[in-house]
Amino acid sequence: MITLPWSEPPATNNPRKRAGTYAERQLAFYLRRRFADDPRVCVLNGLRIEEPRLPTVNGQPDRAQIDHLILHRYGAFIVESKSVSEEVWVRDDGTGGDEWWITYQGQAKGIQSPMQQAHRQAEFLRSYLKANASGLLKRLPTLLRPIAKLLQNASGRRTFTHMPIQVIVAISDSGRIRREGRWTEPNKPFRSFVCKADQVEHKVEMEIKRHAPAGQWVNSPFSNYGLWSMTQPEVAAVAGFLAERHSPSQHVARVQVKTQSCPRCQSPGARLLSGKRGMSDYWRCDACGKNTPHETAKPA
Repeated sequence: MITLPWSEPPATNNPRKRAGTYAERQLAFYLRRRFADDPRVCVLNGLRIEEPRLPTVNGQPDRAQIDHLILHRYGAFIVESKSVSEEVWVRDDGTGGDEWWITYQGQAKGIQSPMQQAHRQAEFLRSYLKANASGLLKRLPTLLRPIAKLLQNASGRRTFTHMPIQVIVAISDSGRIRREGRWTEPNKPFRSFVCKADQVEHKVEMEIKRHAPAGQWVNSPFSNYGLWSMTQPEVAAVAGFLAERHSPSQHVARVQVKTQSCPRCQSPGARLLSGKRGMSDYWRCDACGKNTPHETAKPA
């Protein structure tokens, strides 16, 4: 497992930003706990990639900010973390898309579709890897190159064109998910998910198990599953390549914050904050919203 260095954003009084940071940290903890010792899987948290060759409308390099990227032999997962303290609603927009609302302090507000956002990140990632495929994927054996020319491109080289990149939208454990009008996640060509953060690792394992046996049979019961794959060294090479090109945002100052497990609810990442007007320092937990005097808690 490859983990990018986690740097906390500056302390803020905005509760939504604090909650968003906690949601990403919580899911990174779940993924590290499950996949840290799994040689089949590489995880990159907080990956930010820029592509200067593709400028945006304002002239800045195009970029993708991926909360969590999970790489495996048969493809990848992009996991978008959403902080939801109350309820999130999702429904079909009538044309095959999805519409989202989030409830906060009793008020419902429309938000950008995190699923479509993750799909855009997936296409950026696919294009970025395709441009660098020759250094990441080995050439096919000579006997298989004529087939590759028919299925992929005239050169017969392996590419990332058909790499499965699945999407998972992870909702905070404390939130509720409401699917309006019997809305269900897309399942073609590969399945997407909207689930609680603590269910992500299970979804990933379940889908990898669908890919693996499918690749061993010509008449696969799982359709497109298992038709594309990398070797394990190639998975590590792709993960290392992306980690080396991680480009942290330069316009936001980053500071290291001392953290520990919350002594009240045991959630990871309680922050040590300075007291005001002569008061003692204290531990602040964004998960339960409680403060604990510094003297009564020992840092982990």
